[in-house]
Amino acid sequence: MVVGLIPNEELSFIFREDRQKDQDDPTRSVFSYRTLASKERTKLTDRQGSYDTTDDKVSVNMGSVNWLACKVGLTGWEKFVDANGEQIPFEKEGVKRNHLGVEIDAVTDATLDRLTDDQIEVLGSVIRKAQRLSPTDVKN
Repeated sequence: MVVGLIPNEELSFIFREDRQKDQDDPTRSVFSYRTLASKERTKLTDRQGSYDTTDDKVSVNMGSVNWLACKVGLTGWEKFVDANGEQIPFEKEGVKRNHLGVEIDAVTDATLDRLTDDQIEVLGSVIRKAQRLSPTDVKN
């Protein structure tokens, strides 16, 4: 059976190194994100790469695409701590603005600055892939 997406569905992700920890562990981080609107998904896909016919070069822009996916798709986190063990607050801009053609209250840049490049790569990929068909759906 083919099913559609639930708009703005809230989902969660736990990094591999935290999955084995007890749920009550104060260092077991849980990241929340939402499914993206079709306009957001399309604009992210359009930014992934480009082809320059004059130089015959292909550019892949996954760093900025993953950062932007986190900017618009992350909705929160729990138990995310810094190197000193201090909780890192999750903050949004506090006002709805146009991001990728959709009015949303996005994550602040300062909040995203607390994530490592590897964390942004993984979370951005998770957010973007939440809208794809599962292998079972593809087979059908």
